[in-house]
Amino acid sequence: MNNGHDLQESQTRVAEAAANYMPACPPKYEALMPFAESIATLRRKGASYRTITDILHTVRVSVSLDTVARFCREKVEQRQPRKFKRRPFVRAAPAPAVHPASEPPASSPPVPSEPASTPAVRSKGPRIADPSNV
Repeated sequence: MNNGHDLQESQTRVAEAAANYMPACPPKYEALMPFAESIATLRRKGASYRTITDILHTVRVSVSLDTVARFCREKVEQRQPRKFKRRPFVRAAPAPAVHPASEPPASSPPVPSEPASTPAVRSKGPRIADPSNV
């Protein structure tokens, strides 16, 4: 009955492989991978991408500013994607209908009213001119 021993050995090998696994690095980042910890330290201290690029050029690592910026965003910072919160939909109250009989006569001057304490709720959609006010 070697199956129990073989199974345990297989599980141990898989666990070691998982612990030592390093994903393949894209060729564009091969030159930067040995300096990943140093670049991360510089970014934590507030160094700009240009400063990091200049430091790398002094040690004869030829990379562009854009490559350093992409490397920092993808490999060093590894931010979690933002979760967008949806705003709740609030339906506006329908505007009251104005009947011609309730309008004041056009010859009388308009009566100034007190300003409303709350702004009027406007319905969604395009603003269309009221022909009676034109």
